Amino acid sequence: MAFAGKRAIGFLTLYPLFSSWHAKRIWFLSDLYVLDDFRKAGIGKRLVEEAQRFAGERDSRSIMVEVPLRESHLVKFYEDLHFIRDRDFNLYRFYLE
Repeated sequence: MAFAGKRAIGFLTLYPLFSSWHAKRIWFLSDLYVLDDFRKAGIGKRLVEEAQRFAGERDSRSIMVEVPLRESHLVKFYEDLHFIRDRDFNLYRFYLE
């Protein structure tokens, strides 16, 4: 969650999954939301960076997120945060290794 004082202004939801191939935890980033009045202030970026830190501290393999490819601003947003487009699926991954 992100707060401005006591007011919640944004959130990110991670769901735990497990990669049997790598025998490690992976995370699915399902929701990222920031109130309209607080968009373009770096709140979403900070929420994702915190998720990356959280996953890294837990020896996880990756974080994956589905991104509508027609939403070029989201593609750029996640690529700027070092997520890589998956070769086989319509999603992006941030690798922790």
